[in-house]
Amino acid sequence: MPLHFACISAHSPAPVDLNRLLLEASPEAALQPNKQQSLPIHLALELAQQPSTELIKLLSDGDLAARSASLPDGGTLLHPSCRRKAIHLGVLTFLCDALPAAAVTQTDDNGLSPLRVLIDHSASLPAAKLLL
Repeated sequence: MPLHFACISAHSPAPVDLNRLLLEASPEAALQPNKQQSLPIHLALELAQQPSTELIKLLSDGDLAARSASLPDGGTLLHPSCRRKAIHLGVLTFLCDALPAAAVTQTDDNGLSPLRVLIDHSASLPAAKLLL
């Protein structure tokens, strides 16, 4: 699954042009889950060295709600973004603006909201302000 690997590339920032090329060659790859049922956008949000808003927009193909609904843990796209030690405020701001307001309070299968996940992983004050 080349797109999945490109999204978590060790290159910083994640190579948007490479991801665009892979999506052009195989558009359906954005919707193919890996063995853990994660889509490329989920991996980019949680594991990429430096996810960019441009990469997230590319991987969402304009349908963030659909990508959010497919998270294996029942959370939203905010959950993997908040699970990072180093929060990327530009990406988090984009998600907060683009997702329905209810995404901010939606809990995952463990009963955790994005804010609770954030507190457990980074306790970033600027990020917490976005989620309140």
